[in-house]
Order: sequence, then structure tokens, then C-alpha cells
Amino acid sequence: MECFNILVWNCRGAGNDNFKRNFRDITNQHKPEVVALLKTKVELKSMGMFFKHLGFTAATHVDPNGRAGGLWILWDPLKVSLNTTHKTSQVIHTTVCKDNFDEWIFSAVYASPNPRVREILWEELGHQAANTQIPWLLAGDFNDTTSFEESKSSAPDTSSS
Repeated sequence: MECFNILVWNCRGAGNDNFKRNFRDITNQHKPEVVALLKTKVELKSMGMFFKHLGFTAATHVDPNGRAGGLWILWDPLKVSLNTTHKTSQVIHTTVCKDNFDEWIFSAVYASPNPRVREILWEELGHQAANTQIPWLLAGDFNDTTSFEESKSSAPDTSSS
């Protein structure tokens, strides 16, 4: 069975030498065909040649607002085809085509830490789910938890007071 490798990384900043070294090592080892980078904190144009040298010559992106956020999807168009269908500051939706695979949807998410803004994302994702008839991979950082137990804090528990 043929594999399809995707890297989704909340890199928390993509403009430094540490990121570049780690990105090169990860992509050399795992050979992803599609890469989603979240919370890049820099504009894609500042990194374009770096990615092109590694074979990621196509991209769709939402640049950060100042040094907050940033969402990029990179790929090698000789291996896979992506078509951006919709993008906002919190999500990029793409349709993915590759030989020997059925068409499917890939959505990369970097949700706002602001609950009010994040609620807009959840509404959009609900609409997308209701209107999607093909396989859909939704991946990223949702900046949310499913339960209180998922949260970590060094602050004392004040939930009983």
C-alpha cells in the first residue's frame, strides 16, 4: 500500500536557524509530500528560497498579524497537487490530488487563542463538515481542550471556590 506523508508542525516561529536545521532533518528523514506549518510568526516570503531548495516549490499561506499566528501549507507540485479552496487567519482548506489516490480535503488549522474568535472557526468547520462529501483530514492546533484534565497549570486549582 502506498503511503502519503504529511507533516503538521506548530513550529512557534519559522525564521530562525534552529527551525531551519530541525525542518531539514525532519523532511530528510520522513520525506513529507505536504507540510503545514502553524504559528510561523514570520512572512512566507522571508523563507521562500529555503523551502525551494528542499523541493517545496508551491505554497498557500496566511501570513502572521505582526508576530502572531501565521499558517503555511507547502508541497512539491511534481508529487502532489493542492488547490486552495478557502483560507482565513485560522484555517486553510485545500483539495488534494495525487496519482493512485482519491481526491480528498486537507485543512490546516491554527485556531485563535481568543475564544470569541475561535468560535467563528468552529462555526466554519461545522459548515464545511455539513457540505463535504469526500474524505477530509483536519489537523493543527485548535487552542482548545476537550476537558479540564487536559489543561496544565502551575497555578493553584481554584475551581472549587
